[in-house]
Amino acid sequence: MIPAALVGVLLDDEITAFFGGQVLLVGFMLLLTGGLLFLADKAKKTDKSFVGAVAAQEKKQINGLGHLEKRLLNAQKRKHKETLNRVLELQGELFPNGSLQERSINFSTFYLVYGKQFIQELVLNLQPFKGEFIILNLD
Repeated sequence: MIPAALVGVLLDDEITAFFGGQVLLVGFMLLLTGGLLFLADKAKKTDKSFVGAVAAQEKKQINGLGHLEKRLLNAQKRKHKETLNRVLELQGELFPNGSLQERSINFSTFYLVYGKQFIQELVLNLQPFKGEFIILNLD
């Protein structure tokens, strides 16, 4: 079985790819924090009792943006559910039982189906010292 944490990371990566950038609203949070820091500085110089209100507003706004970020991510997951399901299906095919395919499907299975062509394709395409996964399509 694929670990839930890995599935979550995969889904978040796919959502980020759909968006063409970060889903996270970190940029907005930084901008908001900068503005509120400026306001807090002005409050200190004007009326020190106003500083607590500015800090409370900052916390409220950051929490609100965090909530919006979660809702946006969930909305994107719903919108792209079919593609995400396909990604999970492919991941399940490439990593049966949550491990590498060669740990659960024997070499001889492929050799019986594809014969000598399988060996030739392996010799042509495998680069064992490169440290990368490859997907061979023999059909």
